[in-house]
Amino acid sequence: MTLPIRRVALILAVLLPALPRGAEAQDVDQVVARFVQAWGARDTGALQSLLASSVHLEVEGQDYLGVPPRQAAASVDRLLRRFDPRRPSVMRHGDLGEADGRGFAELSWSPTAAGTSQPADFVIFLGLRRSEDGWRITELRILR
Repeated sequence: MTLPIRRVALILAVLLPALPRGAEAQDVDQVVARFVQAWGARDTGALQSLLASSVHLEVEGQDYLGVPPRQAAASVDRLLRRFDPRRPSVMRHGDLGEADGRGFAELSWSPTAAGTSQPADFVIFLGLRRSEDGWRITELRILR
């Protein structure tokens, strides 16, 4: 049985928007879980896909506004390469309310510097905002 091209096109038009896209997440929990997994795997491509088109980035005291996702991911990659891979732990996270469309997460990350046994303690703060594409990270602060 073959379906006419019009019918296939109609089915795809109805079903495709309902399928989840790569970085799209329905809630803050999913974005935070994806962030933790990508961070621990040093997957900066996956991290980049979670970022908004413009990010407030703070890395070890250096503060930058309006950073594109690719540049933010490159900065994170430089930091991650200095340490042994380790997933951060979620301290707390939440949605600030349906009407506000914003969320947050606080993570603890204690990797060891490459070639040492001494842990370095970091706190990672995420600011999130809901958009048409789902939840996106708009603020990424990595504090030592």
